[in-house]
Amino acid sequence: MADASSLFHPQEEEANQTLENEVFPAQHINPAPSGRYNLVVIGGGAAGLVAAAGAAGLGAKVALIEKQALGGECLNTGCVPSKALISLAKQAQFSQNSRSFTEAMVELRRRRAKVAPHDSVERFLGKGIDVFLGEGHFVGRDEIAVAGNRLTFAKALIATGGKTVIPHPLAGIPLGKWLHTHETLFQLTEQPQRLLIIGAGAVGCEMAQAFARFGTKVDLICPGGGPLPAEPPESRRILAESMAEMGIQLHHSGHDWEFHGEDGSRTFRLGSGVSIEPDAVLLATGKAPALNGLRLEAAGVEVANEGLILNEQLRTTNRRIYASGDVAGLAQFTHAADFLSRQFLRNAFFFGRAKSETLLIPRVTFTTPEIASVGEVDEGSPTADVYTVSHADLDRALVEDETVGFLKVFTKKGSGQIIGATIVGAQAGERLAAVTLAMQNDIPLDKVAATMTPYPTWSDAFRHAADQFQRTKLKPRTVAILERWFRWLRRGLSLRD
Repeated sequence: MADASSLFHPQEEEANQTLENEVFPAQHINPAPSGRYNLVVIGGGAAGLVAAAGAAGLGAKVALIEKQALGGECLNTGCVPSKALISLAKQAQFSQNSRSFTEAMVELRRRRAKVAPHDSVERFLGKGIDVFLGEGHFVGRDEIAVAGNRLTFAKALIATGGKTVIPHPLAGIPLGKWLHTHETLFQLTEQPQRLLIIGAGAVGCEMAQAFARFGTKVDLICPGGGPLPAEPPESRRILAESMAEMGIQLHHSGHDWEFHGEDGSRTFRLGSGVSIEPDAVLLATGKAPALNGLRLEAAGVEVANEGLILNEQLRTTNRRIYASGDVAGLAQFTHAADFLSRQFLRNAFFFGRAKSETLLIPRVTFTTPEIASVGEVDEGSPTADVYTVSHADLDRALVEDETVGFLKVFTKKGSGQIIGATIVGAQAGERLAAVTLAMQNDIPLDKVAATMTPYPTWSDAFRHAADQFQRTKLKPRTVAILERWFRWLRRGLSLRD
């Protein structure tokens, strides 16, 4: 296999150098602390960057601490590279001019570099924020030490993200050679011939399909009994069928597996009796709050069950200190981190009382088909009505021959008030935005039914679901009156003829 560097085009060399400069700016010198800060943020991922930029934009004096790379997981090891790989994998499957795996990984880094300036040190310095690169830790109830400096604060935000949970049989094995998490996966330059993925949440399912499209034999261990255990059964069934068609082997062994490794060989024995000898292993086993090294006890911040003790406003046991993003232990999405940090700013500086549990958080898994959900999606609930539009009945799906999937809208029983939705199929994530907008603004289904949508589009499905609700409003007495009305009209026309 050729070394990745030999495959760089001039533009790609420039892009990769741009990423290095933006994410690991060697020329950056930490500033001298400038008095008491209104806000000190620990963590330069989505939650931390939104909070720092928002506070600075309002006139606050802000310091931002990051020990690795600005942009955090989303830019460097999460959303951005994973979605780039998914796109490149589809090209590899369907295009005759597709890239090899090694070339695709180079292109992935080039695309990531295009996004990097949005999260660069230079950009946040331009907002008037003091950026400190180094590992920060608390040394008092209102003081943080970083790289030989001490920063005092009125408010602080812990936004240190999450860390992958390493199963006990694999604890102590170095990451990056054959054992990977999302933090090392995108450093690969050679394609594994057989990849074992442990965990079938969003990361596990997305990467299973991406690597399978490149031709890697993929085994996926599903601890929850199948892919995406948080999604409704029908959504999971459709995804499992899609994976089977791609040659992905699903193993419903749960946590019942053993690892045996010696002299460079490795074997995973599952409870079903199957033995797997993979070239590489991806741990997609979920994340725990990343709290190591913060010395929380010095600030009077208490933890329980390896997580922060937080109130409804995500404030810790130290009234000056809050948490946001993955470290808070809520929905671990970039968009959730964004809105949690917006809530934090209102609560910490403007006497807000917003509760994190009130956020309406949509979720999307970028598999084939895409699976997107928001709100309450329990089909067995006796307090809900369900309106379903199958893609087999949707004109746009028929003309594109993508009839696998559906949209389901859930409402409070006997009303058009939307409480949730699930979409399986093409552009599910994009289409979910309209439903989320309606839910957030209390727009009922009768208003949706009265809204014209262009034809033929995928968004027609939402209006068709609303039309189903409208038809339920025609009570038998109303139907009988209408039937008499039309009989009278027919009789009147006959007399005139």
